[in-house]
Amino acid sequence: SEIWVFQPNGQHIHFLDGKNVVNALLYIDEKDYIVSAGTDKCIKIWTGTGTLLKTFDKEKGTILSLGFSNTDNYIFSGNEDGSVTCWDLDGSIISRFEAYKEAVNAIDIHPGKKLILTGGEDGIIKLWSYAGNLLKTFIGHHGRVSSVIFYGENSFISSNEQSLGHDNSILFWDIEGK
Repeated sequence: SEIWVFQPNGQHIHFLDGKNVVNALLYIDEKDYIVSAGTDKCIKIWTGTGTLLKTFDKEKGTILSLGFSNTDNYIFSGNEDGSVTCWDLDGSIISRFEAYKEAVNAIDIHPGKKLILTGGEDGIIKLWSYAGNLLKTFIGHHGRVSSVIFYGENSFISSNEQSLGHDNSILFWDIEGK
């Protein structure tokens, strides 16, 4: 798969040549890094100009989702085997925990708190500490969760797609349960 990079005006700058399907991308603005992951079981860090800097290749399976902590400079991967892995920018694994029995399709990191939000193949959303302690479970989707994103201090949005009985919904949540 190719990853195309464009300027804000829509002009194509260059592309990053990946050899496998890319499932997740993120951009680390402070460092001008593009991070990709997918079926090759690797996380790749590229410069904004397209030079491959690092490859992290310690995952057992396909990586489906990526998140980044600006405060700690950690990359989090949500994996097909149900695990979440926390990486430093050198490629060392900080922690790994089992989040689901099936895939972790979506992941987001709270911008000000050490919290991880995950969405699973089973339709369940979970809130975790960085240490992998389950803090709260949210149930509301009928089918796989395809995206989660924190917004504000104590809220998040989740969605799933319409296929095979999924409800194609966008839900708004309060992490305090209010």
